[in-house]
Parts: sequence; C-alpha cells; structure tokens
Amino acid sequence: MTALISSHKSLDFNIGQCSVHTLTSCLNSWNALLNTDSHLCTLYTHYVIRNDTQNVLRIGQSGTGESILLASRQAHQYAWKVMGENNQLHACMEGGRWRWCQPCSIDRLGTTIRSVVDSRPKLPLIWTVKALNSLQKEVTIRGQVQVANLLPHALEVKLVPSKMEPSGAIVVGEMRGQVGASSIAPSFVFPLEHLHAVKVRLPGNTWSGLIPLVQVETKTRNVLLVRGMFLLIHLINLFKKQFEWFY
Repeated sequence: MTALISSHKSLDFNIGQCSVHTLTSCLNSWNALLNTDSHLCTLYTHYVIRNDTQNVLRIGQSGTGESILLASRQAHQYAWKVMGENNQLHACMEGGRWRWCQPCSIDRLGTTIRSVVDSRPKLPLIWTVKALNSLQKEVTIRGQVQVANLLPHALEVKLVPSKMEPSGAIVVGEMRGQVGASSIAPSFVFPLEHLHAVKVRLPGNTWSGLIPLVQVETKTRNVLLVRGMFLLIHLINLFKKQFEWFY
C-alpha cells in the first residue's frame, strides 16, 4: 500500500491480515457506537467458541490450567492463553464429573469427536470448526442427540437409557430438557449406544409411555423418528441457531 504525502514523496506501508482485522474491528466498533439501531456484534478475536449442549461447559487451552465457564447456548470470543505449539482446546462438564475431554485442534476445519477421559460410559463431544473468513473461525461444541419440536406447544423430553449391565443396573442416567414451540433444543451429551427410548409431555402433565425410536438414514443426516409424534431427534445437528454472546 502506498500513501501519497506530497507530489514529491511517498510512504510505503506493509499491512498483513492482523492489521486489516484490527482496522476493520475498530471501524465496526465505531459504527456500532454511532448507530444505535445497529445489532452487529463485532468479533475481535480469532476464534468464537459456542456451547450448543444442555450442559454448562468449562473450556481452556490444554496444559495451561485455563478454565472458562460457558453456559448453554452462550458464545465466547476466545484467544490463546499461551502462544506456542500446544494450541489445542479441551472441555469438561458436570455430567462428566468435570473430567477434561481429549484435546482438540481448532485450527483444522471440519468435525472431530473427543470423549471425556475416564468417563463410564464414554461421553462424546462433537467439535465443529467452520471458517468465518480467512482469519477467524467458529467452533461449536455439541452432543450427539438434538431434539427438534415441530408442534406449536412447548414440550418436555426425557431420554431413557437402556439397561446394559448383566445385573440390570443403568449405566447412564436419564436426561431431560425443555423444547420450545417450533424450535430446536440444545443438544444432549448422551451416548447413543445407551439410548433406549424417549418420553414426552406437556409442561405440568404426566409423562407419556416409552416411545421407541426408529433410525432413518438420509443423504444429509441421521434422524431418529419418534413414532406417532411430531418430534425429530437429530444425531448431529445441522441447523443454524441463535446464541447469546458471552464475553
């Protein structure tokens, strides 16, 4: 880039991606400040981490002791605590007794599955990394089960585990959550091999009986259909959702 100072002299600037990002963020911040009707959220960091699970997560750079609390459906603008070769994130949750999952690289685009270490059964977390532009990335953490409610009424959903032990003991406990009318609930961190059936009810009413699940293979996703109900349970969520920003 060449800036003309006068007709006789010129000044050369070398500007990289980080400098362009800094200037763009500065301009967006001033535009948002001066325009009160603007709902634009400026992303200042190179990463934005989104929690699309029912659980409260803690995230941090592996090997540094970092621990950032991230509630369900919140997003956090993240920057590395320590710059170096170990640029990997890990996460933990209350359901996994706050044990950290295996580290995951967030510089590689695509989907990766990491399990909570030493948990029984294994609790998988799905990490999806998507490029927002040439410099910034969006990282979404979710579980394997996503419930979509197509009814005009809010529902409560309960995931019922199977009895896998010879003694009949339940390996994983029941999980329940709220699903708003015509909406998609945050995903459940639930091992699919232990998912037996679901129960549903309108808030304040009694639970339905056990509803068996039928797995359907499609070209774009795997879906579990609840028989006789307008309820879809997606194994991997592919819908874009609204998140609450958390700094």
